[in-house]
Amino acid sequence: AEVAVAILEPLDPAAPFAVSPSRALEALAHAWALRGNALRVQGELARAEKDLEHASELAEQTENIVARARVARLLAHLLRDQRRFEEARVSCEEARQLYTDADDQRMITRTRLFLGVILGETGDHEGAVAVLEELVESASPEGMGEKNYLAAAQSLCHELIEAGQPDQALLRLQELECLEALLGEPLVRCRINWVRALALAETGEEQRAEVVLRHVLKTFLTHEMAYDAALVGLDLAAAYLHAGELGRARELAQE
Repeated sequence: AEVAVAILEPLDPAAPFAVSPSRALEALAHAWALRGNALRVQGELARAEKDLEHASELAEQTENIVARARVARLLAHLLRDQRRFEEARVSCEEARQLYTDADDQRMITRTRLFLGVILGETGDHEGAVAVLEELVESASPEGMGEKNYLAAAQSLCHELIEAGQPDQALLRLQELECLEALLGEPLVRCRINWVRALALAETGEEQRAEVVLRHVLKTFLTHEMAYDAALVGLDLAAAYLHAGELGRARELAQE
């Protein structure tokens, strides 16, 4: 992205290139957007915002709605990371509409999934369930791609739990058993079991939830995924506290 910006930035879009000025602007907008997104991933959010805002200005001058959608989608990710959820939702909706106008079904699916995630993070769990449920029910693992379908279904299950519908979440998780190839991967199965444990805890089956969470924790530790293991540990500690087992919660904290 750095190299692309360095090459394209000095060029005059109005110069007589082999491509149109609009295509030259598309390439430049894409380069700035990629650099901004790379900075976002690295945690340099202020610099990322400047790059993505510049990319947006360039994309608006093009005739390509997909170029504008791409920048709007990446900007939504940045705004989410900045905890500016309402602005992230608006940018995501803009990207979704542009992809709809372009009839890009793959990217429509991805932006709908991300919109559901954003709504959940704002606390609108009912809204998130509505978006994700429509997405899952209108697609199939084959048409959507098994990994995308699994991500959408997993997010839906999590939002169902947050919305006070853990029984529905468990039913949805059971439906995912058809994805045998993906679920055969230890980490994929592990993440599904993590959500299952949260649903079990909410239905009052704390002991079963504890067994599953312990297994999930062990798997993450085996794969040296310390951050994920820490999050599971927090869920396990919360389960202990909910059951009134303060001693076990303390032991877990010491571990």
